[in-house]
Amino acid sequence: MSALFPFGDILALANLALTIAKILRENTGSSGEYQALIAELDSSGTALQSLDQFVSNAGPTKLQYSVENTVKFALSRCQTLMADFLKKKAGSGNSTRDESWRKIGWGLFKKDEIRLLKQQLMDQKATINIMLGLSHCTSLERVLKASNDQQITLASMQYNIQQLPRALGYTWEGDNNHKVIWFIDAVGNKLPIAIELCITRATFEGLLRVYFKNRAGNRYIEQEHYELAEEAEGECPGSRTGTTTETCPSCQRSVAIQDTSGFTCSFCGTFVRDYKSMQDQFPTRTASAITLSDADPQTSGAPAPEERFIRRFLVRNADARAAATALMAIG
Repeated sequence: MSALFPFGDILALANLALTIAKILRENTGSSGEYQALIAELDSSGTALQSLDQFVSNAGPTKLQYSVENTVKFALSRCQTLMADFLKKKAGSGNSTRDESWRKIGWGLFKKDEIRLLKQQLMDQKATINIMLGLSHCTSLERVLKASNDQQITLASMQYNIQQLPRALGYTWEGDNNHKVIWFIDAVGNKLPIAIELCITRATFEGLLRVYFKNRAGNRYIEQEHYELAEEAEGECPGSRTGTTTETCPSCQRSVAIQDTSGFTCSFCGTFVRDYKSMQDQFPTRTASAITLSDADPQTSGAPAPEERFIRRFLVRNADARAAATALMAIG
């Protein structure tokens, strides 16, 4: 915009309008037509000063090509009208401009000429105001369009961010769209398992073999001497599968238990309670993770490391009398 409207030209045009108005105002006895012209010149000068300030603050802001040409033409027309008016009032030019105005008086111009000059200046000023207003409307439309585009972009970014998983990694680590099954082995280790790995029994067994490799209980997994116990529903996230095993002192079979305060053997019906009362007196055993077997442990080879420690159990036989108890030791 500064290339089309040099700051000095706009400011010089404003000063010209104010100078003519000042010269006319200093003369007394002016008619109503001259007073109206003076008011219009003051208004035009003030408007041009505001335009110069706007252009200075706008910096590299560029108007539309048609708006630039129209405003440029209106400014040029104002400059021509005021310059011609000033030349006629200046006379021969042998004295200063102010002295010429005072000597010549008000009779050189007809009232129609004064009214015509005033109307022409008003028309050019109105043209400038209209074109600048249209330019502002166009700029506002561009701003609104850019704002709408940014809003669409932000909405798309928000949607894509919401689709990202809560944590980077595998699906069984948990995200917005996946539920996991928490597998708890006999020693309390927790393993999140993706539901995709539990679709078939073969897939799940393969996962168990990998998990228990070089771990306590690997022998039972390889021999498939285990069972799975599911906890109560309503656990979050997903389901929770727990496996804890103990050896029944009556039938010597491995039994899955859920309550550490006691259990009933599912094979012989023996109820065992306080079976961990002596646990702290002996080294902590390396418990097998999900050992539940129908086979006789004696047929499985040498005693497992989990069975080599002596522990004491208080046994109550469900088929015997209520008062009958036996203190048994297994090794």
